[in-house]
Amino acid sequence: MSGVLTRLAGRLRTGDLVTGISRLLALACLVGLVGMLPWLSGKDPALTILRATSSDREPTPEILDSIRTSIGIDGGPLHVIGHWLAGVARGDLGRSWVSGADVGPDAVDAFGVSLSLMAAALGVGVIVAAALVLPALRDGLRARARPRGGAASAILISLPEYLLAPILMLVLAVYLRILPPFGWGSPEKVIMPALSLGLPTGGYLGGLVSDAVTATFSERWVATWSTAGIRGRPLAGAVLRRALAPLTGQVALVVVALTGGAVAVEKIFAIPGLGRELLDAASAQDVPALQAQILLLLALALAAGVIAGAARRLLMGRAA
Repeated sequence: MSGVLTRLAGRLRTGDLVTGISRLLALACLVGLVGMLPWLSGKDPALTILRATSSDREPTPEILDSIRTSIGIDGGPLHVIGHWLAGVARGDLGRSWVSGADVGPDAVDAFGVSLSLMAAALGVGVIVAAALVLPALRDGLRARARPRGGAASAILISLPEYLLAPILMLVLAVYLRILPPFGWGSPEKVIMPALSLGLPTGGYLGGLVSDAVTATFSERWVATWSTAGIRGRPLAGAVLRRALAPLTGQVALVVVALTGGAVAVEKIFAIPGLGRELLDAASAQDVPALQAQILLLLALALAAGVIAGAARRLLMGRAA
């Protein structure tokens, strides 16, 4: 018996090691691609800077060479990546090609705004998801057959953020005039952006969890517990833990996907978040700002994955 357990532990350690190495390699490739952005953009960085700062100057080879030297891209791609990574290790994310200011503080401030918006949207999403899951729990506890899927979740999922945001603005800000149309910094200005992001998210999560709950109630152990007299809240809690454990990875993906929807929402409501800054930096071809913002998004994705893994182990441990 001890030999079987030892082999099983060895396999688990090997699997964890392979997973960790693959993730590190993927992260290294992503960071390398971010560092190569000045060369992958297809535009001459020196020409971009010249047009942004002195559009009336003639782009002579001498001027362009001096600009390349000043921003440190005259040594080739490997030199640029090494210089950029060294700066990142020191906490220096570079200077904007457009304004000349450090991109780190602005990117961190915008990231904080986006995190606040995402937290509010997740709050809305959790409330909506709970409202969609409760009927599935009720029917399961009463041993009622229930089809998978639902009209409410399908309707919410079909409403994209870029469509829901202007509709909410027209209704709540223009016609009813109960909320400010745009801006950031006060609680009432968070409501419409949070609803725009949170309602589709809640519809997706609610449909996902309610289907998992319905499937879990059909498992044999539920009938065994009911026969043993374990019903009500204890059974509902066990079913929820069993249903949620395999879904933590998908929930983490939903959290990361909120950053994509936030681009349109932040632009519509004039929110100074990371999505809006990312779009502006891409339009201005400000590669250092893009690099800093993409790094923060990578950090968010890594944090979401770590939290999802911890939550899954906790749920499985408690279910066990």
